[in-house]
Amino acid sequence: MTDALNGKIFLSGASISGYTWEFSRPINDTITSYVNADVTTRIFSLSVDGIPSSTPVLTLSINNGLTRRNNTASFQSGLYQITSTQTATLLGSSKAKRFSYAWWIQPLGYEPVRAPIGEGYDGTFVIVKEGYAGSTLKDIELLLLE
Repeated sequence: MTDALNGKIFLSGASISGYTWEFSRPINDTITSYVNADVTTRIFSLSVDGIPSSTPVLTLSINNGLTRRNNTASFQSGLYQITSTQTATLLGSSKAKRFSYAWWIQPLGYEPVRAPIGEGYDGTFVIVKEGYAGSTLKDIELLLLE
């Protein structure tokens, strides 16, 4: 699984789009077809000490925040689309907030390839209030501690 969302910083009220994700079938799996697999990204808020929320704050799925571009038996890829309203809602009244996310890929008729809880997170990203645009990484890290 690869994606271009990990480690990015976004402004509240801006949409997040054009970032790609890709998933390839494990090399030792020659049976499972990933055509029309259920692909989901679950986004969790992180506390100051890095602990994720117990439930997702946003769930993206195909045609609901994820657009599929390639749909073959061994390869899935697509684009993220998180709206400006969603980024503003995710940040709320905070100056900056870090989020983690985890992927869930479930081929039709099979168990999920990986579940998000208990198997780690695929990455993190930060949303910052518009007034802090142009802040240094150090300043953003300080905002995250507030």
